[in-house]
Amino acid sequence: MAHELTIRANGKAEMAFVGETPWHGLGQPVTKGASIGVWLKEAGMDWEAKTSPISVNGKPDPAEDNGYEQIQFADYKALYRSDDYSPLSIVGDGYKIVQPREVLEFFRGLVEQEGWHIHTAGTLRGGRKLWAMATNGEVAKVGKGDDVVRNIVLATSMDGSMRTTAMDTAVRVVCANTLALAFGQAKQIVQVSHRTEFDATLVRRTLGLKEDHFKTFMAQSRELAETPVNLTQARDCLHAIFGVEQAKSKKPKVAWLGNLAEIDQEPEDERESRSVARCLELFAGDARGAGLASARGTAWGLLNAVTEHVDHEMGRSRDTGYDAALFGRGRTIKQQALATLTEELLA
Repeated sequence: MAHELTIRANGKAEMAFVGETPWHGLGQPVTKGASIGVWLKEAGMDWEAKTSPISVNGKPDPAEDNGYEQIQFADYKALYRSDDYSPLSIVGDGYKIVQPREVLEFFRGLVEQEGWHIHTAGTLRGGRKLWAMATNGEVAKVGKGDDVVRNIVLATSMDGSMRTTAMDTAVRVVCANTLALAFGQAKQIVQVSHRTEFDATLVRRTLGLKEDHFKTFMAQSRELAETPVNLTQARDCLHAIFGVEQAKSKKPKVAWLGNLAEIDQEPEDERESRSVARCLELFAGDARGAGLASARGTAWGLLNAVTEHVDHEMGRSRDTGYDAALFGRGRTIKQQALATLTEELLA
């Protein structure tokens, strides 16, 4: 399944959400402001990761109960779920587990004292990755009808595939694109190795939640919305973002949409990547919100063409989309998009 959500034997998806049903149509709706206990149950995070020593049968030994010498792998341990005993991974003996409850408890103080509320949480790949996302409802406008909401994401892994990661991020309301917030600032992402004990208080403090990251990002976004971009510039930026070598252009017939008909329409080369070609289509009018004045033919519109492609299209047929968009290659691409556009177009 392209969503990668954990599906239990009874068919329940390990995800809960507030508001509109996600694109995959799965998960349990939760009332805004629900308790941590409710989220644990409805998001399917009401279990613990347990550990077990690892051993194998060695040489035959009649003195042993099972007739074989027992070989212990002291430097490793197996992780499994407490609810159904399904395996999670084999990790080093020093691996520090961040439990599902800890992921949600990270937000307790923010929820109870500072006006935040959790709006999505769940597990991926059988529980090997877990996340929760919360918002404080802070909304800012890039332009008329183009709102952005501030969010925090906390995610961790049970298999060593990612560090425990806290991100100060943003979501564009019109299309639900998850945007890289204040790229280039060290506090935008805080990562904790699984060889280190997770300290929620320290992570929140390091993330700098009371600082003006969101305002900085919004000022940057408005500047992008005021920066016109023609098709040639868009294509060059997309090549830099997706790491595709610029090739010589030919001149096939291309029909561009909406008010972008008047911009420089040098055609893309047939060797351009599918992502570059698709993002050009989204930029030219296919994207949700592409017709807004803030996005039409602007650097902001191009940024959101990339984020829409990553969040809603990329990897959907390869069982990698949700994971990559939040934590993996997709997140890297979105960060690269904001960096490229600000460096190339706002310089």
